[in-house]
Amino acid sequence: MTATATQRRATRPVLAAVPPSSPREFPVRFTQTPGLRSLLQRPHNSYGWVGIGSILIDQHSLRITARRFTMLGLRRTVDFVHQSEIREVYREGDAIRVDLLDEARRSYFCFWAEDAGSAAEIVGRLPTNSTVEIEWVGRKAWEDPPPRLPQPVLWTAASIVLIAVLIWLGETFIPPAPPKSRTSSAPPPMPMHVPGALPAVADFGALADLDKFTRRFDALVLEISVASDSLQAGALNQAEFAHSLEQSLIPQWNTLSAELAAPPTAVTPLRADADALLQHVIDSWTRALSLYVQGLRNHDHREVLRAFDYIRDAEGYERESHALLSQLEANR
Repeated sequence: MTATATQRRATRPVLAAVPPSSPREFPVRFTQTPGLRSLLQRPHNSYGWVGIGSILIDQHSLRITARRFTMLGLRRTVDFVHQSEIREVYREGDAIRVDLLDEARRSYFCFWAEDAGSAAEIVGRLPTNSTVEIEWVGRKAWEDPPPRLPQPVLWTAASIVLIAVLIWLGETFIPPAPPKSRTSSAPPPMPMHVPGALPAVADFGALADLDKFTRRFDALVLEISVASDSLQAGALNQAEFAHSLEQSLIPQWNTLSAELAAPPTAVTPLRADADALLQHVIDSWTRALSLYVQGLRNHDHREVLRAFDYIRDAEGYERESHALLSQLEANR
């Protein structure tokens, strides 16, 4: 009599291996607006990334290619973020914020995709489950709540108030010294021509100048932004970018200055104020681009920083020009 033993296999289910998704690279911006003006904005990250870049996403990590603005210009940098370093991800429209696990400080970075669809795909591929997505834009994803003032700042503010009170007391109770004769005077700052009350009937000469030149300004600024994007993307090197500014863009601003200096008809007081404001835009951009070219060629960060100051001035004058144009159009 024989006994036969039959060996049975385990019936535990085995999960089929899921093939990993192929890496995908997305073009992104690390500042909200494109172009040269983006370099003037405060970076919305802990690493100083500005301008355009890219993010390569694989199964377990991110490879971030960006540019950091240094004293000698833009420098390319490549950083890696493992999935274990990601705390959470927040998306609003095309803006994405990634908060990282860092015990030393609160590290994060924000970037903008090409559109909301691309941003949603990026979030879907990120190797983390802690995500929040909102299609409409409410609280800005790149903004932090305002920090509380530390105690030293409060003491400093109190000291400033005390000094101001002492100065006021001194000016009130101590008689002023007799004025001294001035042998030389410093050149006055560039005047700001801000028109007062506008006439009931719009000045069509001022309106024509503002409409013509603000359109030309917008076109030139867009051209500068395109060249700046090419520089950040690597399509232009610094020498080629400087040559483009010097040989193409600066002469166009000079041409606008010559046209503005020779109006075809009589100039009214309001038109003179409008033309002076437009001239401030031209002078500021011309000076900014000239300094930027010198800074790039001489590797002088001080010239580059001075160029950014003039760009801020030019933007302020442009806003005033557009505001005056809107007022004149409303009175037409």
